[in-house]
Amino acid sequence: MNNIFKRILNWFNRLAYPKKFNVIAVIFILPIIGFLPLVSDQNTHIDRYGRRELFGTLYLRPLWQLTEDIQALEIVHLKYTAGEAPFSDVEAAKSVIEGDFEEWARIQNNEILAIPLKNEADAIQAEWLELKSAIESSDTASIETNQPTIYKSIHELVVLVGDYSFLILDPDLDTYYMMDIVLLELPENQELFFQAHKLATGIAQNQFVSTQDQVQLAILLSQIQTNVSNIDRDMKIALENNRAGDMATLVSTPFQEYQSAVQTFADSINADLANPSLAQSIEVESLYSEVRHANTAFYSAASEALEIGISARVNVLILRFYFAGLIALLGAAAAFVVGQAVMQAISKPLVQLAEATQLIATGDLTTRIVLENKEDELGLVANAFNQMIGELEAERTALVARTRDLENANRQNEKRARDLQSISEISRAITTEKNLGSLLPLITRLISEKFNYYHIGIFLVDDNRRSAVLHASNSVGGQRMLARGHRLEFGRGVVGNVAATGIPRIALDVGADPVFFNNPDLPNTRSEISLPLQVSDDIIGVLDAQSIELDAFKEEDIEVLSTLADQVAISIQNARLFEITQKLLEEAQRTSGFYLQDSWRTLKSQSKLLGYQVSGNILKPLDQFTDSVLIAKVSSTGETVVEHGEGTNLTVPIRLAGNIVGVVSIRSPEEHDWEKDVADIVQAIADRLSLALESATLLEATQKRSEIERLTAGITGKIGSTTQIDSILRTAAEELSRALGGSDVLVQIQSDATEENTEIMTGMA
Repeated sequence: MNNIFKRILNWFNRLAYPKKFNVIAVIFILPIIGFLPLVSDQNTHIDRYGRRELFGTLYLRPLWQLTEDIQALEIVHLKYTAGEAPFSDVEAAKSVIEGDFEEWARIQNNEILAIPLKNEADAIQAEWLELKSAIESSDTASIETNQPTIYKSIHELVVLVGDYSFLILDPDLDTYYMMDIVLLELPENQELFFQAHKLATGIAQNQFVSTQDQVQLAILLSQIQTNVSNIDRDMKIALENNRAGDMATLVSTPFQEYQSAVQTFADSINADLANPSLAQSIEVESLYSEVRHANTAFYSAASEALEIGISARVNVLILRFYFAGLIALLGAAAAFVVGQAVMQAISKPLVQLAEATQLIATGDLTTRIVLENKEDELGLVANAFNQMIGELEAERTALVARTRDLENANRQNEKRARDLQSISEISRAITTEKNLGSLLPLITRLISEKFNYYHIGIFLVDDNRRSAVLHASNSVGGQRMLARGHRLEFGRGVVGNVAATGIPRIALDVGADPVFFNNPDLPNTRSEISLPLQVSDDIIGVLDAQSIELDAFKEEDIEVLSTLADQVAISIQNARLFEITQKLLEEAQRTSGFYLQDSWRTLKSQSKLLGYQVSGNILKPLDQFTDSVLIAKVSSTGETVVEHGEGTNLTVPIRLAGNIVGVVSIRSPEEHDWEKDVADIVQAIADRLSLALESATLLEATQKRSEIERLTAGITGKIGSTTQIDSILRTAAEELSRALGGSDVLVQIQSDATEENTEIMTGMA
């Protein structure tokens, strides 16, 4: 066995590589070819006993419905002929049949049986057109001729469908017997019911039952009951062999209803015909309608059960098909194992070739590929490799140059990333500065530090928009320029040109740039870039950067530094808006203070209140002013003072609208080392007193103005303007007395309203 294998292997080695690969391909293909008949057989079963039977089941349904509706048309036409129905009922029945033909045409467009049965379908369509024409022209002879013809054609087409769709040859017991019911027995009963109905209708109309009529009805009913018995037998066999058990769910109830309707139909007709004198009482229409409905319902259920059974078989056949394919794949896998053994004969010289190429890949260009057989395909490949070795050096040189280019690109990307990081840091730093005078120098310093530029200058456009004025710089020369108020008119120099046009400009060599302004304060400048400071469409200034290196700026720097210039412009605009807001706020505060002071003077000039004094538990209003050096000192300095002498005195100032209007003085006959908590309590009460006085002053001034307006309108009345202030002073004295028990309290208001600083003096004696 081994000798045979070696001979085959030697023979294989002598083959050229295309032939070797052909042999391997044959090895792989043989298992697949061997299993092709099995796969083909499974596919045939799926087609015949799956798809074709399924489509045949679907194709039979419109034929059943068409037969039902043509029979209904015949019944309606007979009633119309007898004068029992209007012609509109005939037209309605024809419309239903036209709809049946449209549904049938739709199914024919989708089903695989449409082409083989096209001639028969066209013939039925033509026969219907003849029948319809005869009905419309009331041609009784043609109607009687065409009606049996179209019934016969439909029946023959049903038989052909059974043959073409392989329903007759169904291989499984459940679907075979269900097919027998759907294809043969139910259509036959459909015709028998119709014939029995026609005969019974004639008897009812003639009101006479002949012996021949009785015999014919007995034969028809006997055939119907025989078919029902056969259906019952077929049903039991089909359901017993239905493994899934899903057929019984569909057909059991409809079949019971069908049996009941058939039995009722037969019993009623037999009972009525037993007495010929009662022939006119036969309820033919209601009996036929019930049995027809049951017949149709059972047909639909049986047809659906047949469809489910066939679908289940299709699934099984598909699984078998997959199983056959799996076997074919396993055979191919076995062939692959054999092919691997064959490929070993090819792999050895390939390994030699791979080892040599690896040495070449490491840079050993002295390596040459040497094979024993130089005339086969691998030998030709080896020669080609040897020729390529000489070209590798040139490729290496090109690769090094390409690497250098990539390194330059990486450096540029890194520089761009650093620049963007610097811009981010500068933006965070300048956004917190709101003072324009501090912001501009900060910007120049940060840009110089982050980008290492020789000179940074920020120019702002003047109010006349004719020149750009230098407002900040980081360089020594820039400071000299600031000292003398350096400015550049629009269009002069790089800065003036950018201020006039709003277009960034780079001077790579200032000596060769005709626009550059030669500045003696910046003699070391070799290249310059100027960027507009722009808010919306308004140019507010220019950001100027200068370097001591030639070609220090690139075109790509414009995009990066423009982002920085936009941030600087926004920060400058925000600082300007902040200064304007601050000025407006201060002006509003001054106006509010003036109004409060004026209101206070007015109220004091109208008030005779002096204050309150609390001594022990006694509260009394003051009848004269009390003054002291300590109170005068606190009123003038606005500082809290503690004085020791005959007892201890703590004095705290009270402010109104930023002005000192009084003091709080606590006097104790004993020496005290006033704790901070006591001073805080007194200061808190003084602050509350200040706020209360301010609110009361504004309230009473507003009330007074409102009173004046009412008096002007002719309304009399009087406002006590001192009511709020009097209550505030009294409450302050009481709170202080309760907080500092054992001390005397004095609350006093100075009555001179013409002084610059009106005072409220609260003394505690």
